[in-house]
Amino acid sequence: MYRLRLKLRLVMIRPTSLAKTFMSLVHEDDRPSLLKAIQLNLKDGAQTPGGNRYRVYQARGEWRWHNAAGNAVFDKNGNFLYFAAISRDISERKRAEEDLKASELNFRNSLDNSPMGIRISDIDNNTLHANQAFMEMFGYVSIEEVRQSPPQEHFTPDSYATHLQA
Repeated sequence: MYRLRLKLRLVMIRPTSLAKTFMSLVHEDDRPSLLKAIQLNLKDGAQTPGGNRYRVYQARGEWRWHNAAGNAVFDKNGNFLYFAAISRDISERKRAEEDLKASELNFRNSLDNSPMGIRISDIDNNTLHANQAFMEMFGYVSIEEVRQSPPQEHFTPDSYATHLQA
């Protein structure tokens, strides 16, 4: 038997305090899209696929990314009572996504700005990318021209045989 302990905090936000408390903690750049999502949920129960992502100012003095999904709760007469929502801190994931984007950009810039001719191909020798130095080296104007040319045109016979064995 396994026991799962979760630290949960149930927060109910009344409509009169929503704008004053919660929204004052949401980053100003994220407020318009979050307010739109809330309004759509109030109107017809619409949900944002994957939840709503926004930054929240924490008591520690830092901005943290959250992903939340929830629903408006109404009384039997259809009057709005509060929102019931689940929010997850996704700051570490967002940081990892930003680090990956920066790394990909760095790789792309290094590849594209290299003075060496670089061609990247898949296992079937289809050209995925060729930098400007490669295209200039072989007299190509566009990546489409590179893709249409046989890969062996870019090798000596011996180096192409070695390339096929790799």
